[in-house]
Amino acid sequence: MQQTTNYQLNQWDAEDRILRADFNSDNAKTDAALAAIQALVPRIAVGSYMGTGTKGSDNPNTLTFDFPPKLVIVAIDNTNSLEAGTLFIRGQTKSPGFGSFTSSGSFLDLTISWDGNSLSWYTSASSAADQMNIGGSTYCYFAIG
Repeated sequence: MQQTTNYQLNQWDAEDRILRADFNSDNAKTDAALAAIQALVPRIAVGSYMGTGTKGSDNPNTLTFDFPPKLVIVAIDNTNSLEAGTLFIRGQTKSPGFGSFTSSGSFLDLTISWDGNSLSWYTSASSAADQMNIGGSTYCYFAIG
């Protein structure tokens, strides 16, 4: 019996005896090769959340994904205000945000935590806007892991 060059999968000739063990071996090799490819492909998630109007360490924002995120971008879906967004990079524990924020031009002061497939953040600043959590406002996110 001959085998393929790359994964040594069985290739039967007309006179070869076909055995179940050969099929099982081929399936195991194929499964391992597909798993190795999948491990190299980045996972992506997009979505949104509705702000609740809360802030602070007792009321963190939390996003949970089907994978451990390495990069998350969050921005408000609103053209009528000068709200900031932010970029979270796995391992980061603080963020000033990016873009404009309110008429004072101040920045976010976020405390960030990572736990497996989840990302959480909060601020001790004076408003829920500082936490990207204005009640009734929609925030969009993009994550890659």
